[in-house]
Order: sequence, then structure tokens, then C-alpha cells
Amino acid sequence: MMRSISIFLVLLCSTFSMYAQVPTPPSNPNSVKQTATGPMTWTKTNEYTITMRDAAGLPISNFMQLNPLRTDTISVIDKNTRNIYILPDYKSVATGTSGNLIQLARNVGDVYFISNEYSYSTYVNDVYQKGAISRLKKDYLYHIGDDQNYVFLDIYRYPGEGWAAGTAKKLPNAPDNGYWVRNTAKDEYILMVNGKTIDYSRAEPIADGDDMIVAMDGVEKYVLPGYYTMGSYIIKPVQLYSGKTSTTTSTANTKGCVQGDCEDGWGKYVYDNGSYDGFWKNGLKHGYGSYVWTDIGRYIGNWENDTMSGYGEYFGDNGNNQYGEFKNGKLNGLGYKLDNEVWSRGYFTNGELTNSYEFVSNNVTEGCVAGDCQNKFGKYEWANGDYFVGFFKNGNLYLGYYKFASGNSYNGYFNSQAKYDRTGIFTFEDGALYNGQWEDGKYNGRGYFHDADLNQKIGVWKDGELIKKMK
Repeated sequence: MMRSISIFLVLLCSTFSMYAQVPTPPSNPNSVKQTATGPMTWTKTNEYTITMRDAAGLPISNFMQLNPLRTDTISVIDKNTRNIYILPDYKSVATGTSGNLIQLARNVGDVYFISNEYSYSTYVNDVYQKGAISRLKKDYLYHIGDDQNYVFLDIYRYPGEGWAAGTAKKLPNAPDNGYWVRNTAKDEYILMVNGKTIDYSRAEPIADGDDMIVAMDGVEKYVLPGYYTMGSYIIKPVQLYSGKTSTTTSTANTKGCVQGDCEDGWGKYVYDNGSYDGFWKNGLKHGYGSYVWTDIGRYIGNWENDTMSGYGEYFGDNGNNQYGEFKNGKLNGLGYKLDNEVWSRGYFTNGELTNSYEFVSNNVTEGCVAGDCQNKFGKYEWANGDYFVGFFKNGNLYLGYYKFASGNSYNGYFNSQAKYDRTGIFTFEDGALYNGQWEDGKYNGRGYFHDADLNQKIGVWKDGELIKKMK
């Protein structure tokens, strides 16, 4: 028995150490050698032949045409770079016509999608695949076969001439290929099995602490863990009901500190209008924490002396979101927000935009592709498929969202060497997450971590290692 426990602990420790070394950006934009580039072009040589050239004028020969999706525009993938382009109106123009390639996506993975307002197509290893789909707000859940379940993020956002493309995110395996989300605005659940929503006329939801049990035809079948504390449209795998009741205790009729240490540690406190999970100092919310307001929204980020201060993200149940520097409970400093589907970016004072930063395309496909990447707000793309959207200082990354081509991402501050700094959130491709304090690109200070299986490590960190456990 002791040998089994020892082996488990060794495996658990090795799993955590795998996440301790987080990947970092390749370089700051200032240290990247810029090269002059021209437009990428195509020519319709004849009815069946396309000639394409890259920005240096060199031919692109190893490409594959993708499904046209019921339009005269066609799309192609360059198999060498894994970039996807469209050729506007190609099918309707005369032989000899030329035009510019429009890039839809960079460095896509083995499973990817293309879409427009009329249709979509999915490819696995560059082979077209059919599957069952469920629409989740702006995303698609796509089921190809057993343990082959993917999410197409922002499939309805068309940045290139009404088209979109991107890498599909693989979901963790789940019994019956079952996944669920919660719509907090309507307090409704969406349950999908094998890529299709269930027949709700046969289903009965049953509250079980913070979990929900879904009975099918009168028989308890699925468990939705943590349903009543989950945010909106976060895709989670189901569990099969085994007769075991919830391991959590409902906090619906309980107030005050219901879990942990709400004085000088990590704890959960329930208020009349919602609940807070996070770090405390001298009885005040201090450090990383998450506050959920009932039927309003949630804030995830830094707190100081009981108020939202530092880097944070607010997600409204109505779809209005805010990201950036908070002080005294409002955006105060650099930030960007989505309000009634309209983005604004710049400097905020008491929640109001007082200095707007322009963000328009620079008509290039690499480097600073949009906005101002020196001292304002911009988007910078690297040749390897990584990109950063956010604020720059002296040409260096400062505050914003960095997305790796691998699927990992980071939201927060950077130092002048493009290393994670102060406070930020690192999300691993497999769902593991660290949120808290950083220094020199490593976990340093108070922070929260969970791995892909939601095993937690919470407390004080030093150079990527937990040195003081607080839960």
C-alpha cells in the first residue's frame, strides 16, 4: 500500500514540475530583424491552375485547395508554412487575372477549420472530415468519433473578407463524449453527447450541492461537477453518475466564510450578491481572486485591500467584458473593453475611456500587423505563428494577451525582456492554469495553480516552486 502511495506522489510531483517551466515569447519586437515584404499574390493561369507567390516573390508550390464553401472565393493551405489564405472571387474571374492573397490563419495544426457565412469545413491531417456539431454562442463543439472532440473558437468571427480559419482545440476525453456548459445569464445548462444536444424533454436536472445531476428518462446518468459555481460557456466534460453524492456543500443558503482561511490565506466567502474565492490578508481580499456576482458577471484578477486593483478581467453575463489595469474597482489605466459588441482600447479613468488608441490594419502579414507596436496598442505576429495583442512601451511587450501557436496563452504584464512580470494568467493548452504573481518569467509570490485534472496547488511560490501551501 505504501509503495502505491509513494508511486502516486512521485507521479503527481513530476506532473506539477512539468508545468513549472512555462514557455516564453521568442523575443521582443525590438530585437526582431525586420525585412521588407511585398504583397503575396496569385494568378489564374488557366481554369485549373493557380500560380501563387510569397512576399519575396518566390513561388508557393506545396499548397492544397480547400472547399469553396458555396462562393466564388476559394481557400488554400500552404503545407510548408501551415498558413491558410483566400483568393477573392477566383472562380468568376478570367484567365490571366491576378490578385493579392488574404491570410486567414497562421501555422494551423493537424485539425483545423475554415468557415464563412454560408458553410464550414473541417480537416484532419489535411483530409476533409465530417462530424456532428453543436453551436455554443460563438464557438462550435465538433465530434468526429470516440475521444475525438474539438472546439472551433470564434468560428463566426470573419476577419478576412467574410472568412475565418483556425486550429481546433482538442477537448479532454469524456464518458459518452459528453460535455456541458452553463449559460449564467439564463441559468440554463447545455448538455451535448456525441456532438449533439440531448433531448431535454427526457432530461431532469437535479441540484446536488454545487453540482448538477441530469437524469435521463427518470434515471440519474450524468454529473456536471461544480455547475452552480461555473461561469458562462466554459466547456467541461461530464461524469457518469455512480450513486455518490456531491463532494461539495451547497453555499446557496450559507453566508460568510464557508471554506478555507478568509483572514490570511485562501478562502471562499459568500455575500448577499455573490461569492469570492481567493487570497486574503488581514481579513481583506488581497492578491489573486475571483468574485462572481449573481446574474451579473465575474471578475478574475488582482485585489488590494478589498478592491479590484492591478491586472484583472471582468466578464459580464451580458457579453460586455473588460481587461486591463483596475484600481478602486474600476478600469484605471491601460485597458480594453467590449461594450455592446464594440471594442475600445486606450487609457481609462474611473471606468471611462479618456485616451483612445487607434487599432487598424497595417496591411502586412508579419511583424506589427495592426495598430501601434511602439508606445500604444497593437498586434504583433511572429513567423512561428505566435502573436501578441496589447500595449507596448518603447517597442517592448508591456500588457496584454500573448498566444502561442502551440495553444498556450498568457494574459498580463511583461518586463522589458518580454518575461512575465507582476501579475498575470498563464493557460496551458491542456487546460492547466496558473494565476497570480510573477517575476522574471516564473511563478513568484502568491498564486493559484491547477493541472489538467484540476489538482490544485495554492500558496506562495518561489522561482516556479510552491514554498508555502495555503490550502
